Amino acid sequence: LNNEEYSSFLSEDTAERKTILHSLGDISYKEENYYQASQYYKETIDLMGSSSSELSAVYRDYAISLVLNNDLNGAKAVLEEAKSRNIDFSDLTLMSAYISFKSNDLSSAMNDVNTLLASDAAKETKEKAYTLGAEIEEAGGNLSEAVKWLESAVSFSGTIDNQRRLAAMYMQYASDVRLSNS
Repeated sequence: LNNEEYSSFLSEDTAERKTILHSLGDISYKEENYYQASQYYKETIDLMGSSSSELSAVYRDYAISLVLNNDLNGAKAVLEEAKSRNIDFSDLTLMSAYISFKSNDLSSAMNDVNTLLASDAAKETKEKAYTLGAEIEEAGGNLSEAVKWLESAVSFSGTIDNQRRLAAMYMQYASDVRLSNS
């Protein structure tokens, strides 16, 4: 947003600015630049009213980017703020699952993931829950279960990112099996 032409446009159109900032956050997130993503999400939230339909998703993305940037205290503060703003239950549950996961409370994280998958959460939230389930199993040393979670993620939402994760997990699992049989 350093371009002068864009800056003047964005200062005049708050709705467009929110959309662009959230999109820039998503791009930074995909590039695994979680610090930058969190900055864009924070700025988006600052521009949103309390009744915005996207508020829940932005809070969810903000908290998760903080967790992935190892800022657990910041993520916990965002979770509490989100609760006070009556954010969607499934997004709050996903935020809690990521915080538990990063805090090595794998059991609580998995309970939250299972709660989400049994709920009527939005597709994007459920997709994130499936991939987090795989990460939880991997962290617990259960690669065969991690593979199953990613297979479910691909079945649920066949995005290229999930297909790549699954392919990498297949390779990791096969390597571990081969080493254990040596």
